[in-house]
Amino acid sequence: MRAMKLVGKDWVFPEFVLWQSQLLKIRRDFHARPELGFQTHRTAKRIADILLRFGVHHIDLKSVPGGVIAVIKRRRPVMFPDDKWENMQPVIALRARIDASPVTERSDIFYRSRNPRAAHTQGHDGEIAWLLGVARDFAHDIKLGNSTLVLIFEPGSETGRGADAVINSGIFEKYGIETIFGVCADPTLPMGTYGFTAPEPGAVPGAASGGNDPERVGYARDLINDLFTDAARTDLPPLPVPDDFSRYQSIVPGIMLRFGVRGPKHQASLGSPEFDFNDSVLPIVCSLTGGYVMTLRQGWYESPALYEIYYTVVWYDCRQFYPSEG
Repeated sequence: MRAMKLVGKDWVFPEFVLWQSQLLKIRRDFHARPELGFQTHRTAKRIADILLRFGVHHIDLKSVPGGVIAVIKRRRPVMFPDDKWENMQPVIALRARIDASPVTERSDIFYRSRNPRAAHTQGHDGEIAWLLGVARDFAHDIKLGNSTLVLIFEPGSETGRGADAVINSGIFEKYGIETIFGVCADPTLPMGTYGFTAPEPGAVPGAASGGNDPERVGYARDLINDLFTDAARTDLPPLPVPDDFSRYQSIVPGIMLRFGVRGPKHQASLGSPEFDFNDSVLPIVCSLTGGYVMTLRQGWYESPALYEIYYTVVWYDCRQFYPSEG
Protein backbone atom coordinates (compact mmCIF):
# COMPACT_ATOMS: atom_id res chain seq x y z
CA MET A 1 0.00 0.00 0.00
CA ARG A 2 1.49 3.35 -0.91
CA ALA A 3 1.74 5.98 1.77
CA MET A 4 -1.23 8.26 2.11
CA LYS A 5 -0.36 11.47 0.34
CA LEU A 6 -1.21 14.38 2.61
CA VAL A 7 -1.85 17.75 1.02
CA GLY A 8 -2.06 21.09 2.75
CA LYS A 9 -5.41 20.57 4.45
CA ASP A 10 -4.98 16.93 5.38
CA TRP A 11 -4.20 16.13 8.98
CA VAL A 12 -4.40 13.70 11.81
CA PHE A 13 -3.93 14.48 15.49
CA PRO A 14 -0.32 13.45 16.21
CA GLU A 15 -1.32 11.60 19.38
CA PHE A 16 -3.38 9.12 17.36
CA VAL A 17 -0.38 8.34 15.16
CA LEU A 18 1.73 7.77 18.27
CA TRP A 19 -0.96 5.48 19.70
CA GLN A 20 -1.73 3.58 16.51
CA SER A 21 0.36 0.54 17.35
CA GLN A 22 -1.42 0.31 20.70
CA LEU A 23 -4.88 0.74 19.14
CA LEU A 24 -3.94 -1.85 16.52
CA LYS A 25 -3.09 -4.40 19.23
CA ILE A 26 -6.31 -3.60 21.08
CA ARG A 27 -8.39 -4.00 17.93
CA ARG A 28 -6.80 -7.32 17.03
CA ASP A 29 -7.31 -8.64 20.57
CA PHE A 30 -11.05 -8.00 20.26
CA HIS A 31 -11.02 -9.48 16.76
CA ALA A 32 -9.53 -12.72 18.05
CA ARG A 33 -12.07 -13.04 20.89
CA PRO A 34 -15.50 -12.16 19.47
CA GLU A 35 -18.70 -12.55 21.46
CA LEU A 36 -22.30 -12.61 20.29
CA GLY A 37 -25.41 -10.63 21.15
CA PHE A 38 -25.61 -9.55 24.77
CA GLN A 39 -23.18 -12.26 25.90
CA THR A 40 -20.29 -9.82 25.52
CA HIS A 41 -19.09 -9.98 29.11
CA ARG A 42 -15.40 -10.55 28.40
CA THR A 43 -15.51 -7.78 25.80
CA ALA A 44 -17.18 -5.37 28.23
CA LYS A 45 -14.76 -6.19 31.04
CA ARG A 46 -11.79 -5.69 28.73
CA ILE A 47 -13.18 -2.35 27.53
CA ALA A 48 -13.65 -1.21 31.14
CA ASP A 49 -10.10 -2.22 32.04
CA ILE A 50 -8.67 -0.26 29.11
CA LEU A 51 -10.79 2.79 29.92
CA LEU A 52 -9.49 2.76 33.49
CA ARG A 53 -5.94 2.54 32.20
CA PHE A 54 -6.62 5.48 29.88
CA GLY A 55 -7.85 7.63 32.77
CA VAL A 56 -11.64 7.26 32.41
CA HIS A 57 -13.11 6.52 35.84
CA HIS A 58 -16.89 6.91 35.44
CA ILE A 59 -17.70 3.45 34.04
CA ASP A 60 -21.06 1.69 34.20
CA LEU A 61 -21.24 -2.05 33.51
CA LYS A 62 -24.71 -2.56 34.96
CA SER A 63 -27.17 -0.36 33.06
CA VAL A 64 -26.87 -2.26 29.77
CA PRO A 65 -26.25 -6.03 30.11
CA GLY A 66 -23.11 -6.91 28.20
CA GLY A 67 -22.39 -3.27 27.43
CA VAL A 68 -20.37 -0.37 28.81
CA ILE A 69 -21.41 3.23 29.44
CA ALA A 70 -18.55 5.59 30.26
CA VAL A 71 -18.69 9.31 30.97
CA ILE A 72 -15.98 11.94 30.56
CA LYS A 73 -16.78 15.33 32.07
CA ARG A 74 -14.52 18.30 31.59
CA ARG A 75 -15.13 21.55 33.42
CA ARG A 76 -12.96 24.62 33.43
CA PRO A 77 -13.48 27.99 35.13
CA VAL A 78 -15.68 30.38 33.19
CA MET A 79 -13.58 33.42 32.42
CA PHE A 80 -16.27 35.37 30.58
CA PRO A 81 -19.69 34.73 32.21
CA ASP A 82 -21.57 36.63 29.51
CA ASP A 83 -20.04 34.63 26.66
CA LYS A 84 -22.56 31.98 25.56
CA TRP A 85 -19.80 29.68 24.28
CA GLU A 86 -18.15 29.76 27.71
CA ASN A 87 -21.41 28.71 29.34
CA MET A 88 -22.26 25.93 26.91
CA GLN A 89 -22.04 22.48 28.46
CA PRO A 90 -23.26 20.15 25.70
CA VAL A 91 -23.66 16.44 26.34
CA ILE A 92 -22.50 14.43 23.31
CA ALA A 93 -22.84 10.66 22.96
CA LEU A 94 -20.47 8.56 20.87
CA ARG A 95 -21.58 5.02 20.05
CA ALA A 96 -19.58 1.91 19.11
CA ARG A 97 -21.01 -1.55 18.57
CA ILE A 98 -19.15 -4.37 20.32
CA ASP A 99 -20.87 -7.65 19.39
CA ALA A 100 -19.76 -9.98 16.61
CA SER A 101 -21.66 -11.79 13.86
CA PRO A 102 -22.63 -15.50 14.00
CA VAL A 103 -20.21 -16.34 11.20
CA THR A 104 -17.22 -18.67 10.90
CA GLU A 105 -14.22 -16.59 9.88
CA ARG A 106 -12.34 -17.72 6.77
CA SER A 107 -8.97 -16.07 7.06
CA ASP A 108 -5.33 -16.95 7.64
CA ILE A 109 -4.48 -13.82 9.65
CA PHE A 110 -2.65 -14.65 12.88
CA TYR A 111 -5.29 -12.91 15.02
CA ARG A 112 -8.27 -14.65 13.40
CA SER A 113 -11.28 -15.51 15.54
CA ARG A 114 -10.77 -18.19 18.17
CA ASN A 115 -14.52 -18.73 18.29
CA PRO A 116 -15.65 -20.96 15.40
CA ARG A 117 -19.20 -19.61 15.74
CA ALA A 118 -18.46 -15.87 15.81
CA ALA A 119 -16.38 -13.30 13.93
CA HIS A 120 -16.11 -9.52 13.66
CA THR A 121 -17.21 -9.34 10.03
CA GLN A 122 -18.98 -5.96 10.46
CA GLY A 123 -15.94 -4.04 11.69
CA HIS A 124 -17.19 -3.68 15.26
CA ASP A 125 -13.70 -4.49 16.57
CA GLY A 126 -12.54 -1.36 14.74
CA GLU A 127 -15.36 0.67 16.29
CA ILE A 128 -14.24 -0.44 19.75
CA ALA A 129 -10.64 0.63 19.06
CA TRP A 130 -11.88 3.93 17.60
CA LEU A 131 -13.93 4.85 20.66
CA LEU A 132 -11.19 3.77 23.08
CA GLY A 133 -8.73 5.99 21.22
CA VAL A 134 -11.09 8.95 21.41
CA ALA A 135 -11.64 8.25 25.12
CA ARG A 136 -7.92 8.28 25.79
CA ASP A 137 -7.53 11.61 24.03
CA PHE A 138 -10.38 13.44 25.72
CA ALA A 139 -9.74 11.98 29.18
CA HIS A 140 -6.62 14.14 29.44
CA ASP A 141 -7.11 16.93 26.91
CA ILE A 142 -8.59 20.38 27.38
CA LYS A 143 -10.08 20.24 23.85
CA LEU A 144 -13.31 18.97 25.38
CA GLY A 145 -13.76 22.23 27.30
CA ASN A 146 -17.00 22.52 29.26
CA SER A 147 -18.57 19.40 27.83
CA THR A 148 -19.61 15.88 28.67
CA LEU A 149 -18.93 12.85 26.51
CA VAL A 150 -21.06 9.75 27.03
CA LEU A 151 -19.35 6.74 25.47
CA ILE A 152 -21.79 3.99 24.51
CA PHE A 153 -20.29 0.56 23.88
CA GLU A 154 -23.43 -1.14 22.57
CA PRO A 155 -23.95 -4.93 22.72
CA GLY A 156 -26.61 -6.82 20.82
CA SER A 157 -26.59 -4.66 17.69
CA GLU A 158 -26.59 -7.74 15.46
CA THR A 159 -29.84 -8.82 17.10
CA GLY A 160 -31.49 -5.50 16.30
CA ARG A 161 -32.17 -4.89 19.99
CA GLY A 162 -28.94 -3.23 21.10
CA ALA A 163 -30.05 0.38 20.74
CA ASP A 164 -33.35 -0.35 22.50
CA ALA A 165 -31.45 -1.84 25.44
CA VAL A 166 -29.35 1.33 25.69
CA ILE A 167 -32.35 3.66 25.35
CA ASN A 168 -34.43 1.70 27.85
CA SER A 169 -31.59 1.89 30.38
CA GLY A 170 -32.47 5.56 30.86
CA ILE A 171 -29.01 6.96 30.17
CA PHE A 172 -30.31 9.58 27.73
CA GLU A 173 -32.43 11.09 30.48
CA LYS A 174 -29.86 10.48 33.23
CA TYR A 175 -27.08 12.38 31.47
CA GLY A 176 -29.19 14.71 29.33
CA ILE A 177 -27.71 13.52 26.03
CA GLU A 178 -28.34 16.12 23.32
CA THR A 179 -26.84 14.52 20.22
CA ILE A 180 -25.19 11.25 19.16
CA PHE A 181 -22.44 10.36 16.70
CA GLY A 182 -21.59 6.94 15.30
CA VAL A 183 -19.21 5.46 12.74
CA CYS A 184 -19.36 2.54 10.35
CA ALA A 185 -16.66 0.91 8.22
CA ASP A 186 -17.67 0.97 4.56
CA PRO A 187 -15.67 -1.29 2.20
CA THR A 188 -17.52 0.16 -0.80
CA LEU A 189 -15.55 3.38 -0.25
CA PRO A 190 -11.77 3.61 -0.76
CA MET A 191 -9.67 4.46 2.26
CA GLY A 192 -9.51 8.23 2.74
CA THR A 193 -13.10 8.95 1.71
CA TYR A 194 -16.08 9.51 3.97
CA GLY A 195 -19.79 9.88 3.61
CA PHE A 196 -23.31 9.87 4.96
CA THR A 197 -26.63 8.71 3.68
CA ALA A 198 -28.88 11.61 2.84
CA PRO A 199 -30.21 13.58 5.84
CA GLU A 200 -33.43 12.12 7.14
CA PRO A 201 -35.44 14.63 9.20
CA GLY A 202 -37.53 12.88 11.82
CA ALA A 203 -35.85 9.49 11.58
CA VAL A 204 -38.09 6.70 12.85
CA PRO A 205 -37.33 3.12 13.89
CA GLY A 206 -36.41 1.10 10.84
CA ALA A 207 -35.24 4.07 8.80
CA ALA A 208 -31.86 3.83 7.08
CA SER A 209 -29.07 5.16 9.29
CA GLY A 210 -27.47 8.37 8.19
CA GLY A 211 -28.37 11.80 9.48
CA ASN A 212 -31.63 13.17 10.81
CA ASP A 213 -30.37 16.70 11.28
CA PRO A 214 -29.39 18.33 7.96
CA GLU A 215 -27.57 21.16 9.77
CA ARG A 216 -25.29 18.80 11.65
CA VAL A 217 -24.74 16.58 8.62
CA GLY A 218 -23.83 19.62 6.55
CA TYR A 219 -21.49 20.81 9.28
CA ALA A 220 -19.73 17.43 9.53
CA ARG A 221 -19.45 17.17 5.74
CA ASP A 222 -17.96 20.67 5.50
CA LEU A 223 -15.52 19.88 8.31
CA ILE A 224 -14.30 16.75 6.52
CA ASN A 225 -14.09 18.52 3.16
CA ASP A 226 -12.15 21.40 4.71
CA LEU A 227 -9.59 18.93 6.01
CA PHE A 228 -9.56 16.26 3.33
CA THR A 229 -10.36 18.21 0.17
CA ASP A 230 -13.87 17.14 -0.84
CA ALA A 231 -13.63 13.64 0.61
CA ALA A 232 -17.14 13.60 2.11
CA ARG A 233 -20.34 12.69 0.29
CA THR A 234 -23.96 12.89 1.39
CA ASP A 235 -25.49 10.95 -1.48
CA LEU A 236 -24.54 7.45 -0.32
CA PRO A 237 -27.24 4.78 -0.54
CA PRO A 238 -28.51 3.22 2.70
CA LEU A 239 -26.26 0.67 4.32
CA PRO A 240 -26.70 -2.83 2.87
CA VAL A 241 -26.72 -4.25 6.40
CA PRO A 242 -29.53 -2.98 8.67
CA ASP A 243 -28.37 -0.99 11.66
CA ASP A 244 -30.19 0.18 14.77
CA PHE A 245 -28.60 3.63 14.89
CA SER A 246 -31.87 5.11 13.67
CA ARG A 247 -33.38 4.18 17.03
CA TYR A 248 -31.15 6.80 18.63
CA GLN A 249 -32.03 9.25 15.89
CA SER A 250 -35.68 8.90 16.81
CA ILE A 251 -35.02 10.65 20.14
CA VAL A 252 -32.02 12.98 19.55
CA PRO A 253 -30.26 14.53 16.55
CA GLY A 254 -27.54 12.20 15.34
CA ILE A 255 -25.34 11.32 12.41
CA MET A 256 -23.37 8.26 11.39
CA LEU A 257 -20.09 8.73 9.57
CA ARG A 258 -19.27 6.05 7.02
CA PHE A 259 -15.53 5.81 6.39
CA GLY A 260 -13.85 3.99 3.56
CA VAL A 261 -11.70 0.96 4.37
CA ARG A 262 -11.16 -0.52 0.92
CA GLY A 263 -7.54 -1.10 0.01
CA PRO A 264 -5.30 -3.68 -1.70
CA LYS A 265 -5.65 -6.09 1.23
CA HIS A 266 -9.16 -5.07 2.19
CA GLN A 267 -11.59 -5.94 -0.59
CA ALA A 268 -14.13 -8.12 1.25
CA SER A 269 -17.64 -6.80 1.85
CA LEU A 270 -19.22 -6.28 5.25
CA GLY A 271 -20.51 -9.56 6.62
CA SER A 272 -18.14 -11.62 4.51
CA PRO A 273 -16.22 -14.37 6.37
CA GLU A 274 -13.05 -12.85 4.88
CA PHE A 275 -13.70 -9.27 6.09
CA ASP A 276 -11.05 -7.67 8.30
CA PHE A 277 -10.96 -4.06 9.51
CA ASN A 278 -8.36 -1.78 7.93
CA ASP A 279 -6.16 -0.61 10.83
CA SER A 280 -4.67 2.21 8.77
CA VAL A 281 -7.84 4.31 9.07
CA LEU A 282 -7.88 4.41 12.89
CA PRO A 283 -5.83 7.63 13.38
CA ILE A 284 -7.89 9.40 10.72
CA VAL A 285 -11.30 8.42 12.07
CA CYS A 286 -10.24 9.22 15.64
CA SER A 287 -9.02 12.64 14.49
CA LEU A 288 -12.22 13.38 12.59
CA THR A 289 -14.21 12.53 15.71
CA GLY A 290 -11.97 14.77 17.78
CA GLY A 291 -12.48 17.65 15.35
CA TYR A 292 -16.23 17.05 15.30
CA VAL A 293 -16.55 17.09 19.09
CA MET A 294 -14.23 20.08 19.48
CA THR A 295 -16.23 22.20 17.10
CA LEU A 296 -19.66 20.91 18.05
CA ARG A 297 -19.12 21.92 21.66
CA GLN A 298 -18.38 25.44 20.43
CA GLY A 299 -21.68 25.63 18.58
CA TRP A 300 -19.69 25.89 15.34
CA TYR A 301 -22.48 24.35 13.30
CA GLU A 302 -24.68 27.30 14.31
CA SER A 303 -22.20 29.96 13.23
CA PRO A 304 -19.13 28.52 11.50
CA ALA A 305 -17.77 31.93 10.60
CA LEU A 306 -17.22 32.71 14.29
CA TYR A 307 -14.96 29.78 15.01
CA GLU A 308 -11.58 28.77 13.67
CA ILE A 309 -9.82 25.45 14.13
CA TYR A 310 -6.06 25.06 14.21
CA TYR A 311 -4.57 21.74 13.21
CA THR A 312 -1.20 20.09 13.40
CA VAL A 313 -0.15 18.48 10.14
CA VAL A 314 1.81 15.25 10.43
CA TRP A 315 3.02 12.80 7.83
CA TYR A 316 1.11 9.58 8.23
CA ASP A 317 2.71 6.62 6.46
CA CYS A 318 0.57 3.48 6.28
CA ARG A 319 3.51 1.37 5.11
CA GLN A 320 4.94 1.01 8.61
CA PHE A 321 2.04 -1.28 9.43
CA TYR A 322 1.94 -3.11 6.08
CA PRO A 323 5.62 -3.39 5.11
CA SER A 324 4.98 -6.29 2.73
CA GLU A 325 2.75 -4.19 0.50
CA GLY A 326 4.61 -2.34 -2.14
